[in-house]
Amino acid sequence: FDISAFYKDIQDQVTWTNISPAPGSEGQNYGELVNADFATSKGVEMKLTLRRTNRISAQINYTFADTRTTGSNTASTAGLWSAGSIVQTPKYVFPADFNQAHRGAILFDYRFGKGDGGPILQQLGANVLLQFNSGHNFTRLAAAQRGPAPGEPRFRIPVEPVGASTTPWFFQLDARLDKSVTVGPFDMN
Repeated sequence: FDISAFYKDIQDQVTWTNISPAPGSEGQNYGELVNADFATSKGVEMKLTLRRTNRISAQINYTFADTRTTGSNTASTAGLWSAGSIVQTPKYVFPADFNQAHRGAILFDYRFGKGDGGPILQQLGANVLLQFNSGHNFTRLAAAQRGPAPGEPRFRIPVEPVGASTTPWFFQLDARLDKSVTVGPFDMN
């Protein structure tokens, strides 16, 4: 059984900012990419391994993590500037779009060894792998809205705090059946 805790401090992520020309100059405001966003990720990883015993081996991996950021991607604040906003870039943290609180895998393997199970079952094995993870964070927005561009996401109004909802969980089940055959000095599977 292994357990480890982690804390990652991710700095200088790329984001948009508004550059204002000096007062009295003829230039206009423009957007520029700068290294300003940050993220923190903290969590715990657990792993349980059952070494092969009576033809059975298994492994369970599970990670719980919480990733919060000031911007999930480069374009997170681009809408502020292109919409003509004069407010400063938000500096509060929220769940990142790529945050997955729960991730895991369970592997179960049943296998006959060399000289075990007779000529047909010898070196025959089957395994099943279940992988799962919780969904990604997102923010629900009001779909029907009046204004200059009702279909434009920048003009929709959030109906909850940023990153409060998550997409559905994901599960994947894979199974494999294989047999190895010895041909001269080689084992073919």
